[in-house]
Amino acid sequence: MDKQTIAISIGDLNGVGLEIALKAHKEICKLVTPIYCINDKMLEQGAKLLKVEIPKDFTNYEVDGDFSIEPGMVSKESGRYAYDSFMSAIRLCESKKADALVTMPIHKEAWMLAGLEYKGHTDLLRKHFNKEAIMMLGCEKMYVALVTEHIPLIFLSEMLQQLLSTKHSNSF
Repeated sequence: MDKQTIAISIGDLNGVGLEIALKAHKEICKLVTPIYCINDKMLEQGAKLLKVEIPKDFTNYEVDGDFSIEPGMVSKESGRYAYDSFMSAIRLCESKKADALVTMPIHKEAWMLAGLEYKGHTDLLRKHFNKEAIMMLGCEKMYVALVTEHIPLIFLSEMLQQLLSTKHSNSF
């Protein structure tokens, strides 16, 4: 049976996404055929900063953009690149060159600095496809769907109480 092809958006290059992709690549390839949405120049710059070799079978999909990676910093350039990487992964799926997509972490403030209207991946998917979408995390033993998205923790209790008191309280 052929492995599925997965488009992987690289996330915020000032964060941990590229490190995860490079260091987990061997294990990822046992499960799927990955296509990483990052250009050669940014890949080489990131690998050099991480002092990690780029695997010979690391397949990437060119994403426009060039900036200096600054680990741990929030920047509009890294936010824009993360967005462009994500949109490239979506396009790979839409064109049937990938069966699904996986996202590396983004920094929501970097997206805001880049002038993007989306709060994150789920919000963008919801608007791009004009469909309902929820964030779900999972492993072999458990899957978790989030009840809330992007609300300050201080408002969580009040929001959950409101959800529980509505007619739709049993829908989650």
